[in-house]
Amino acid sequence: MNLIKKIAYWLTIRGTAIFILLISPSFVFSQVRLERETEKSRVCEEKAKDETRWMTKNLYLSADQYDKVQTLNLYYACLMESLNHLSDKWVVSKKKSELIKNKDAEFRAVLSQEQYEQYKNHKEKKIEQKKSPFSGSI
Repeated sequence: MNLIKKIAYWLTIRGTAIFILLISPSFVFSQVRLERETEKSRVCEEKAKDETRWMTKNLYLSADQYDKVQTLNLYYACLMESLNHLSDKWVVSKKKSELIKNKDAEFRAVLSQEQYEQYKNHKEKKIEQKKSPFSGSI
């Protein structure tokens, strides 16, 4: 009987160790995946906040416009971020241009004509700055 208890105890310890070793990698991988998703989410939220902040400051959004713009910015920032994992640059470019067209159409419906023109001018300036070889030099 004493021998049976020792064997059961030994198997329990070994079984626990094996269980921990088998479960640990999946826990680590799920933790890494969760951290990546959290990082993506944080990037989306920061991009959306920055754009909403600029729009609030420069376009003088109403409370209703602010809510809609904030939602749209977060939605499209996360969609854009989700495309970054794709390896085919042509597909990414095509999908991003579609998203930009859809986002512009939705902003056109939310913003006044004057606000929308200011928004478009700001976007065009940002694109030109990215294209300029001297954009980050000063």
